[in-house]
Amino acid sequence: MGKRSRKQKESVAPGFDAVDYSAEYLSWMAELSYRTELSRRDSYERLSNCLLSCVSIISVALLTVAPLLFERYSYNDNGAAASFVLLASGYVVVMLLLGASFLLSLLSQVRLKMSVLASPTDLKEYVAGEVSRGAPFASPMEVAEGKAKAVQPHFESLNRKNEYMRKFLKASMILLIVAVSVCLFLVCLFSLFDFLLPSFWS
Repeated sequence: MGKRSRKQKESVAPGFDAVDYSAEYLSWMAELSYRTELSRRDSYERLSNCLLSCVSIISVALLTVAPLLFERYSYNDNGAAASFVLLASGYVVVMLLLGASFLLSLLSQVRLKMSVLASPTDLKEYVAGEVSRGAPFASPMEVAEGKAKAVQPHFESLNRKNEYMRKFLKASMILLIVAVSVCLFLVCLFSLFDFLLPSFWS
């Protein structure tokens, strides 16, 4: 949150005729802060769903072509071909990376304990109690301060949840990128040797 410039401060005319927007500003900023965290949570949830879909699609594609690849680069009369060992090792590594990425994306959606706002009835009773004991909200600033104080625990719980999701999703994306990189490396390697040295795999 940026500070006001000196020019902005000096432009406020002192005296009783000056309009004080401090309460409105505080209320607006408190709501904006909370809505920003809500927006972050929604974006992280969408990213998590996208990662789950990507990992699932890639895994299904790899498992679909696996029988054809293993038949193509299978054992020969002299034992295990180099191609079979490399292909099997690559598949194990890639599937482990994809499995870990899927698990982390799934864990990012685990619902942590979050602060819950009081029910409308409880809030109504609280305000009625304040009024009955002779302590009503005396100014817009007091109302804005109360709003900021009420929003604070919910903001903190949302922020913790968002940071939790961010760390898990970052790790999930890294694992997915590594898995795809290994796949591309193996594709290039097999294509190169099939083209240049077809007898190398025998």
